[in-house]
Amino acid sequence: EKFNEINIKIDEIGNDLTIPKREREKQIRELKISGYNLVAAMHSKFDNLVSICRERMDETHMLIYCGKARWKDDIQDSDSQEEGKRLVEKTTELLGKTRYGLGMKLSKFTYEESPQERRKIKEEFERGDVNALVAISCLDEGVDIPSIRTAIITSSSNNPKESIQRRGRVL
Repeated sequence: EKFNEINIKIDEIGNDLTIPKREREKQIRELKISGYNLVAAMHSKFDNLVSICRERMDETHMLIYCGKARWKDDIQDSDSQEEGKRLVEKTTELLGKTRYGLGMKLSKFTYEESPQERRKIKEEFERGDVNALVAISCLDEGVDIPSIRTAIITSSSNNPKESIQRRGRVL
């Protein structure tokens, strides 16, 4: 419903010729970003992710891409991208060895890990010591991990180059 409301608003603004063209484009761009963030954090998507991973508990060499949006406990009440946990944190919580998680062995691969930590994480991953790497965008370009066998992309990118890089990680 929220996504449909955003699309209706985009159509209304696009057809409102009383608004200057640049302003219309700006408002439409902001609404599209809002819609993208809404879809990126959809709770049902993460229910499906848990279901998929439950079937793959014994697999290793998996890569799970998360979006840059944030998890909101009540997605209807907030348009702010700053509220809630980062999706990489929520994914790790849902799938990992946490109180509510599946119990998979995961490693985050984000900008927060130092180069030394990343090297260690890559080595553990290649040995199969962890089931999956959970990443946002730091694996999009310039990091080679040939042992990746399966990728789950929970959020696509608006950037065509990033989308191609993500698919290329596994292909």
